[in-house]
Amino acid sequence: MIVDYIKRHKSVLWFSVLPVMALIFYLLKLIIPSYHAVHIPLDDKIPFVPAFVIPYIMWFLYIPLMMLFIYLADEKLFGRRMFAFTVGIGIAIICFIVYPTVVTFRPSGEGKGVFLWILRIVYAFDNPSSNDFPSLHCYQAVMLHLLAFVNGPYKDKKLIRTCSAILVALICAATVLIKQHSAIDLIAGVGMAFVIFAVFCITKKGDKI
Repeated sequence: MIVDYIKRHKSVLWFSVLPVMALIFYLLKLIIPSYHAVHIPLDDKIPFVPAFVIPYIMWFLYIPLMMLFIYLADEKLFGRRMFAFTVGIGIAIICFIVYPTVVTFRPSGEGKGVFLWILRIVYAFDNPSSNDFPSLHCYQAVMLHLLAFVNGPYKDKKLIRTCSAILVALICAATVLIKQHSAIDLIAGVGMAFVIFAVFCITKKGDKI
């Protein structure tokens, strides 16, 4: 039944982008021998706020759910939107290979409290905190929001659009507030999302997404 559905709805294969990306991300951690430490003065001014680990991990739910919502809204245009989405992922992976980075100012996360406990789990799964520039957390969240709500199937859903924008802002802020990323990673990830989205909106392909 699943195979038959995939044959009739080939665009559903775009969902495989997420596990493939995750596999590449962690394989790079194993094979890259050295990293460039990334740090700018702004990083020292940003406070460490463990509570922001909650929006940080909500990213893992937001991304596949937004992909599903876009798919259900318009299956025919889903593939074109996911192509735009995947372009940025490909660019990020190239950056990880050409200029691999690592965050070296991450705190230990020791202490009491549920937020610190969750944070230690996040740190353990992403140790070291490498392949950071640009931030895929920020790029993917912002890009899917733009594809769904700015020039997409849910652009007239004001309440959902507002809730999504708030969550995306919190996710992006979380990357630097729990010290998983440098501020430059956030800026690069968000900037890349807006640039790629703009390009696809003004080109012939962008007119179709």
